[in-house]
Amino acid sequence: MAENTAGPLRIVQLYPRDMNIYGDWGNTLTLKRRAERYGLDTEIVDYDPGDPWPEHADLFVGGGGQDSGQFRVAEDLAAVAPRLHEAVERGVPMLAICGLYQLFGRSFRTGAGETLPGIGIFDL
Repeated sequence: MAENTAGPLRIVQLYPRDMNIYGDWGNTLTLKRRAERYGLDTEIVDYDPGDPWPEHADLFVGGGGQDSGQFRVAEDLAAVAPRLHEAVERGVPMLAICGLYQLFGRSFRTGAGETLPGIGIFDL
């Protein structure tokens, strides 16, 4: 299931600059600490628009953001969507909360009535 079996458990936090409105960093930190309690070495890798794509990921975590944050990450998310779909096919788990959950669907309609395309990982 996980991509990286030789090194630490690599948790990739997707878009922490723009998609962290509700303190979603805490979800990543909790997962890291839980893994460490079970004796696993862990590493957190932040991924923001324009960053190099992480070579290995054992878990993806992404949080909530205001509509403006979702617009800021939407283009980059569309660009990395094939990589995320490949990760799903390999069984890499993903925890998507709030705004990123919406963008992992087919589309999202904002409060202002604008539609952002999603990446179609979830059928919503």
